[in-house]
Amino acid sequence: MTLSLIALVAVNLVPLVGALFLGWDVGLILLVYWSENLVVGGYNVLKIMVRPAEHPIVFLGRLFPIAFFCFHYGAFCGAHGFFLLAFLDLSDNTGDILSGDGWPFFLVFMQILVATIQTVWQTRSEVLFWPLVGLGLSHGVSFIQNYIGKGEFKRATLQQLMQQPYKRRMLMHLVIIAGGFAVIALGAPLPMLVLIVIGKIALDIHLHRREHRTQSDEQSLEEAPGSTEDVAKGD
Repeated sequence: MTLSLIALVAVNLVPLVGALFLGWDVGLILLVYWSENLVVGGYNVLKIMVRPAEHPIVFLGRLFPIAFFCFHYGAFCGAHGFFLLAFLDLSDNTGDILSGDGWPFFLVFMQILVATIQTVWQTRSEVLFWPLVGLGLSHGVSFIQNYIGKGEFKRATLQQLMQQPYKRRMLMHLVIIAGGFAVIALGAPLPMLVLIVIGKIALDIHLHRREHRTQSDEQSLEEAPGSTEDVAKGD
Protein backbone atom coordinates (compact mmCIF):
# COMPACT_ATOMS: atom_id res chain seq x y z
CA MET A 1 0.00 0.00 0.00
CA THR A 2 1.44 3.38 -1.01
CA LEU A 3 1.84 6.37 1.31
CA SER A 4 -0.83 8.32 -0.58
CA LEU A 5 -3.31 5.45 -0.16
CA ILE A 6 -2.52 5.17 3.57
CA ALA A 7 -3.10 8.92 3.95
CA LEU A 8 -6.36 8.63 2.00
CA VAL A 9 -7.68 5.84 4.25
CA ALA A 10 -6.49 7.63 7.42
CA VAL A 11 -8.31 10.88 6.64
CA ASN A 12 -11.44 8.96 5.64
CA LEU A 13 -11.46 7.32 9.08
CA VAL A 14 -12.06 10.72 10.71
CA PRO A 15 -15.82 10.74 9.91
CA LEU A 16 -16.01 7.14 11.14
CA VAL A 17 -14.49 8.16 14.48
CA GLY A 18 -16.85 11.13 14.54
CA ALA A 19 -19.90 8.93 13.96
CA LEU A 20 -18.88 6.29 16.52
CA PHE A 21 -17.47 8.40 19.35
CA LEU A 22 -18.19 12.12 18.82
CA GLY A 23 -21.89 12.06 17.99
CA TRP A 24 -21.54 13.27 14.41
CA ASP A 25 -24.78 13.11 12.43
CA VAL A 26 -25.21 12.56 8.70
CA GLY A 27 -25.25 16.32 8.08
CA LEU A 28 -21.78 16.88 9.52
CA ILE A 29 -20.35 13.91 7.65
CA LEU A 30 -21.80 15.15 4.34
CA LEU A 31 -20.32 18.59 4.99
CA VAL A 32 -16.88 17.03 5.46
CA TYR A 33 -17.28 15.25 2.14
CA TRP A 34 -18.51 18.46 0.49
CA SER A 35 -15.49 20.35 1.84
CA GLU A 36 -13.26 17.79 0.11
CA ASN A 37 -14.56 19.17 -3.20
CA LEU A 38 -12.87 22.49 -2.43
CA VAL A 39 -9.58 20.79 -1.55
CA VAL A 40 -9.68 18.73 -4.76
CA GLY A 41 -10.39 21.85 -6.84
CA GLY A 42 -7.48 23.73 -5.27
CA TYR A 43 -5.02 20.94 -6.01
CA ASN A 44 -6.36 20.62 -9.55
CA VAL A 45 -5.49 24.26 -10.21
CA LEU A 46 -2.00 23.49 -8.89
CA LYS A 47 -1.78 20.49 -11.23
CA ILE A 48 -2.58 22.67 -14.24
CA MET A 49 0.00 25.25 -13.19
CA VAL A 50 2.93 22.83 -12.76
CA ARG A 51 2.55 21.13 -16.14
CA PRO A 52 5.71 21.59 -18.25
CA ALA A 53 5.73 24.70 -20.45
CA GLU A 54 8.30 25.22 -23.19
CA HIS A 55 7.69 28.98 -23.31
CA PRO A 56 6.41 31.61 -20.82
CA ILE A 57 3.59 32.45 -23.25
CA VAL A 58 2.37 28.86 -23.00
CA PHE A 59 2.32 29.22 -19.22
CA LEU A 60 0.36 32.49 -19.43
CA GLY A 61 -2.05 30.78 -21.81
CA ARG A 62 -3.16 28.57 -18.91
CA LEU A 63 -4.68 31.50 -17.05
CA PHE A 64 -7.92 31.34 -19.04
CA PRO A 65 -8.46 27.57 -18.55
CA ILE A 66 -7.69 28.02 -14.84
CA ALA A 67 -10.18 30.89 -14.56
CA PHE A 68 -12.80 28.87 -16.45
CA PHE A 69 -12.23 25.83 -14.25
CA CYS A 70 -12.45 27.90 -11.06
CA PHE A 71 -15.74 29.41 -12.21
CA HIS A 72 -17.32 26.22 -13.53
CA TYR A 73 -16.13 23.94 -10.73
CA GLY A 74 -16.90 26.64 -8.18
CA ALA A 75 -20.47 26.83 -9.47
CA PHE A 76 -20.73 23.05 -9.14
CA CYS A 77 -19.46 23.17 -5.54
CA GLY A 78 -21.66 26.14 -4.65
CA ALA A 79 -24.84 24.51 -5.96
CA HIS A 80 -23.97 21.23 -4.25
CA GLY A 81 -23.23 22.97 -0.93
CA PHE A 82 -26.41 25.06 -1.06
CA PHE A 83 -28.39 21.90 -1.79
CA LEU A 84 -26.96 20.20 1.30
CA LEU A 85 -27.64 23.19 3.54
CA ALA A 86 -31.18 23.70 2.29
CA PHE A 87 -32.54 20.17 1.98
CA LEU A 88 -30.77 18.53 4.91
CA ASP A 89 -31.41 21.43 7.33
CA LEU A 90 -27.72 21.79 8.12
CA SER A 91 -28.01 25.51 8.83
CA ASP A 92 -30.61 27.84 10.33
CA ASN A 93 -29.80 30.72 8.00
CA THR A 94 -29.74 29.08 4.55
CA GLY A 95 -32.09 31.74 3.21
CA ASP A 96 -29.45 34.43 3.84
CA ILE A 97 -27.30 32.93 1.08
CA LEU A 98 -29.59 34.32 -1.63
CA SER A 99 -30.57 37.50 0.21
CA GLY A 100 -29.26 40.98 -0.60
CA ASP A 101 -28.03 42.31 -3.93
CA GLY A 102 -27.09 39.60 -6.39
CA TRP A 103 -23.74 39.59 -8.11
CA PRO A 104 -23.97 40.53 -11.80
CA PHE A 105 -24.61 38.00 -14.56
CA PHE A 106 -23.13 34.53 -14.10
CA LEU A 107 -21.12 35.69 -11.07
CA VAL A 108 -24.21 34.88 -9.02
CA PHE A 109 -22.91 31.28 -8.96
CA MET A 110 -19.72 32.51 -7.31
CA GLN A 111 -21.87 34.47 -4.86
CA ILE A 112 -23.62 31.22 -3.89
CA LEU A 113 -20.27 29.48 -3.43
CA VAL A 114 -18.78 32.26 -1.28
CA ALA A 115 -21.96 32.59 0.81
CA THR A 116 -22.19 28.81 1.27
CA ILE A 117 -18.57 28.61 2.44
CA GLN A 118 -19.18 31.49 4.85
CA THR A 119 -22.34 29.86 6.22
CA VAL A 120 -20.67 26.48 6.66
CA TRP A 121 -17.61 28.00 8.31
CA GLN A 122 -19.61 30.22 10.68
CA THR A 123 -21.77 27.34 11.88
CA ARG A 124 -19.42 24.33 11.72
CA SER A 125 -15.84 25.66 11.81
CA GLU A 126 -14.94 23.99 15.14
CA VAL A 127 -15.88 20.57 13.79
CA LEU A 128 -14.60 20.98 10.24
CA PHE A 129 -11.20 22.54 10.91
CA TRP A 130 -9.18 19.37 11.59
CA PRO A 131 -10.91 17.23 8.96
CA LEU A 132 -10.06 19.98 6.43
CA VAL A 133 -6.43 19.98 7.56
CA GLY A 134 -6.38 16.20 7.16
CA LEU A 135 -7.92 16.40 3.68
CA GLY A 136 -5.37 19.00 2.64
CA LEU A 137 -2.49 16.80 3.85
CA SER A 138 -3.92 13.63 2.28
CA HIS A 139 -4.39 15.17 -1.17
CA GLY A 140 -1.02 16.92 -0.75
CA VAL A 141 0.71 13.57 -0.22
CA SER A 142 -1.00 12.19 -3.34
CA PHE A 143 -0.02 15.30 -5.32
CA ILE A 144 3.66 14.98 -4.36
CA GLN A 145 3.91 11.20 -4.61
CA ASN A 146 1.80 10.51 -7.69
CA TYR A 147 1.54 13.70 -9.73
CA ILE A 148 5.10 14.91 -9.17
CA GLY A 149 7.03 11.83 -8.01
CA LYS A 150 5.62 9.38 -10.57
CA GLY A 151 5.71 11.95 -13.37
CA GLU A 152 1.95 12.14 -13.93
CA PHE A 153 2.36 15.87 -14.65
CA LYS A 154 4.33 14.98 -17.80
CA ARG A 155 1.54 12.78 -19.20
CA ALA A 156 -1.58 14.61 -18.03
CA THR A 157 -3.27 16.70 -20.71
CA LEU A 158 -5.13 19.93 -20.04
CA GLN A 159 -8.39 18.31 -21.10
CA GLN A 160 -7.90 15.43 -18.65
CA LEU A 161 -7.17 17.82 -15.79
CA MET A 162 -10.20 19.96 -16.58
CA GLN A 163 -12.50 16.91 -16.46
CA GLN A 164 -10.86 14.77 -13.79
CA PRO A 165 -12.38 16.28 -10.61
CA TYR A 166 -15.94 16.04 -11.96
CA LYS A 167 -15.85 12.32 -12.73
CA ARG A 168 -14.68 11.30 -9.29
CA ARG A 169 -16.69 13.85 -7.31
CA MET A 170 -20.03 13.32 -9.08
CA LEU A 171 -19.95 9.54 -8.71
CA MET A 172 -18.85 9.82 -5.09
CA HIS A 173 -21.51 12.28 -4.05
CA LEU A 174 -24.37 10.64 -5.88
CA VAL A 175 -23.68 7.54 -3.80
CA ILE A 176 -23.15 9.49 -0.57
CA ILE A 177 -26.22 11.72 -0.92
CA ALA A 178 -28.42 8.72 -1.73
CA GLY A 179 -27.11 7.03 1.41
CA GLY A 180 -27.60 10.23 3.42
CA PHE A 181 -31.26 10.46 2.46
CA ALA A 182 -31.69 6.79 3.38
CA VAL A 183 -30.19 7.46 6.83
CA ILE A 184 -32.50 10.44 7.39
CA ALA A 185 -35.55 8.52 6.21
CA LEU A 186 -34.80 5.72 8.69
CA GLY A 187 -34.14 8.08 11.59
CA ALA A 188 -30.34 8.27 11.29
CA PRO A 189 -29.43 4.84 12.69
CA LEU A 190 -25.73 4.59 13.60
CA PRO A 191 -25.08 1.31 11.70
CA MET A 192 -26.25 2.89 8.41
CA LEU A 193 -24.16 5.99 9.09
CA VAL A 194 -21.10 3.79 9.59
CA LEU A 195 -21.98 1.89 6.40
CA ILE A 196 -21.96 5.14 4.38
CA VAL A 197 -18.49 6.04 5.70
CA ILE A 198 -17.10 2.55 5.00
CA GLY A 199 -18.68 2.57 1.53
CA LYS A 200 -17.10 5.94 0.81
CA ILE A 201 -13.69 4.64 1.90
CA ALA A 202 -14.00 1.58 -0.37
CA LEU A 203 -15.11 3.70 -3.34
CA ASP A 204 -12.33 6.22 -2.69
CA ILE A 205 -9.69 3.46 -2.68
CA HIS A 206 -11.01 2.03 -5.94
CA LEU A 207 -11.13 5.41 -7.71
CA HIS A 208 -7.72 6.42 -6.32
CA ARG A 209 -6.06 3.29 -7.68
CA ARG A 210 -7.77 3.68 -11.02
CA GLU A 211 -6.83 7.36 -11.32
CA HIS A 212 -3.18 6.81 -10.42
CA ARG A 213 -2.62 3.63 -12.39
CA THR A 214 0.89 3.88 -13.80
CA GLN A 215 1.74 3.70 -17.47
CA SER A 216 3.45 0.31 -16.93
CA ASP A 217 0.29 -1.02 -15.25
CA GLU A 218 -1.80 0.04 -18.24
CA GLN A 219 0.63 -1.61 -20.65
CA SER A 220 0.52 -4.82 -18.58
CA LEU A 221 -3.27 -4.82 -18.76
CA GLU A 222 -3.20 -4.30 -22.51
CA GLU A 223 -0.64 -7.11 -23.00
CA ALA A 224 -2.40 -9.56 -20.64
CA PRO A 225 -3.93 -12.67 -22.23
CA GLY A 226 -7.61 -12.21 -22.93
CA SER A 227 -7.36 -8.45 -23.29
CA THR A 228 -9.62 -6.69 -25.74
CA GLU A 229 -6.75 -6.17 -28.13
CA ASP A 230 -5.85 -9.89 -28.13
CA VAL A 231 -9.45 -10.91 -28.69
CA ALA A 232 -9.67 -8.56 -31.64
CA LYS A 233 -6.51 -10.06 -33.12
CA GLY A 234 -7.82 -13.58 -32.57
CA ASP A 235 -10.96 -12.75 -34.53
